Amino acid sequence: MSTVSIQLQIVLAVIIIVFFIIGCSEPSDKKISHRKMVDMYADVLIVTGSYEAGEEPVDYFEQLDSVLATHNVNREEFFTTLDYYREDPYRWKDLLDRVIAELERRRDQALESSTTRSSS
Repeated sequence: MSTVSIQLQIVLAVIIIVFFIIGCSEPSDKKISHRKMVDMYADVLIVTGSYEAGEEPVDYFEQLDSVLATHNVNREEFFTTLDYYREDPYRWKDLLDRVIAELERRRDQALESSTTRSSS
């Protein structure tokens, strides 16, 4: 074998090892807690849902950044956490079930609040 061939094999082996290490490592320090993600994702759905309901169109990322700022989270943390949940269908379903429950809780709370104000 030539020196170039051996060097190429070494470089390829290093690249494969680096990709393996990166692929196997979980960016746990960038993940948002489950409870915070439920609250934040519910907020994201409310904000983006109001756009779909006919309010003045606003850039999606502008809306997202507004919600993330409220929760002191940046886009990288949000999307890293979102990817973490989307990797596993059971985790994703659990997150969505909890987000739906949170949205229903907020709806019920808003209805109760408006009913109380109407009665006064």
